[in-house]
Amino acid sequence: MCNKGHSIPDVDYNTCSYVKIVISIESKSIFFRDIDPSGILQKGKPSGWFGGSVTYFNYVWPDSGYKGIKLEQGRSYNVEVILDYNCRISDSNRSNNKRKVTLSY
Repeated sequence: MCNKGHSIPDVDYNTCSYVKIVISIESKSIFFRDIDPSGILQKGKPSGWFGGSVTYFNYVWPDSGYKGIKLEQGRSYNVEVILDYNCRISDSNRSNNKRKVTLSY
């Protein structure tokens, strides 16, 4: 995940915005604030006129618990991750908020 632009407002970050993962037919979602409790993505870094730095953040989805997804070894999975899937954050380019990959585990 990365934030190429301005900061995310507190109300959006803390109560409205989710990250969603879809693996085959199963899907789960987690609040941004639970994925990034220190607010690395929330702070952002404005790009300015000549481009700017990008704030990156890595997250490992849990494999247990209420939000967990357990994958079986030796299988392939179609995985789609959608940032702010409920469109609560003002964004000038929504086309870069999701990604699909095939994962062999």
